[in-house]
Amino acid sequence: MQELEEFLEKQKDLNLKMLRDMLQTQSLIQHNLSIGLDSLKKCIENLPTKIVPKQGLQSRITIHRQNQHQFILSQLGHKHFISYLNLEEEIKEIYRERMFNLSVSLRGMNGEVLEDEDCPVYLRIYTSEKFPKEVDANIKGKPIFKGQTQILLRGRGEFQRISITEVSSHFPSGKFILVIFSEKSYVKPYIIDNLIVKAKKLLK
Repeated sequence: MQELEEFLEKQKDLNLKMLRDMLQTQSLIQHNLSIGLDSLKKCIENLPTKIVPKQGLQSRITIHRQNQHQFILSQLGHKHFISYLNLEEEIKEIYRERMFNLSVSLRGMNGEVLEDEDCPVYLRIYTSEKFPKEVDANIKGKPIFKGQTQILLRGRGEFQRISITEVSSHFPSGKFILVIFSEKSYVKPYIIDNLIVKAKKLLK
């Protein structure tokens, strides 16, 4: 009988210990949960009030570029196009005062090369901002271009050994807009957006 009582007493102590452990564990879980909820609440409060979907952001960028193009075309006085200038080869990386060439063609609105018309063609650089401004000099006051910035185009032609004398990071948005255009208002210019001119690359 005594042994049974001792066994029951030990079992009682064991059950009480297990109950205390369970209560402590539950209390710890509640504490951690409370901390987690507070942290989540702060994160939600710090979120932007309005998140722009990626598609909407891309649409805004496109509209911004279209507005820039329209502003430049209005500055040049170009409209009612019956032909256009086309860049024949994609521009690779451009470095300050590093020479490069630009191959250009004059095409009809159906894409055919027009070889029966002489077309003087020029280069011009603008800042990449809401209302682009022409850049004709670098920060030292020297011409922004070196080399051949005017050609007489008949079908196809090439600006040779041209260079840009300033890095684009010194101007708004850190980018340029490069415009290839003709004085003929019915020839649509070729506009290169987001042109980045890097510091001169050291030759190995």
